[in-house]
Amino acid sequence: MSKPDSGHFKGTRGAQRVEYRRVIDSLPKNPDRLRERGWTETSHPDAAKFGHRTFHDPILGLTVRFDKGSSGFSRHKARDHYHVLNPDRTGKMDMYLDKDGSPVPKGSEESHLYPKGRG
Repeated sequence: MSKPDSGHFKGTRGAQRVEYRRVIDSLPKNPDRLRERGWTETSHPDAAKFGHRTFHDPILGLTVRFDKGSSGFSRHKARDHYHVLNPDRTGKMDMYLDKDGSPVPKGSEESHLYPKGRG
């Protein structure tokens, strides 16, 4: 569940939040496309071997983690998905952004974002 736009979390309101939503709505199925859009891959080599890749957008300052789904698992572990780190996080309770660009806790359902885009 998204938090209301109360202003409690710094940097998640107004025009900036609209930009976050735009990015979240356009996350590609193939994370390599992020590099084509100017994102920098910052994945740790060991994590990347297991399907966990990290990308940073130098313009907005957003960081996303892509987790590759694996057969034999259920729910989120079975499907490719992203996590968007809240650039203004203060701890685990506001670590990620949901589909609307609102802060959500680590491990929450809303922190798992499924790509809608092509490729």
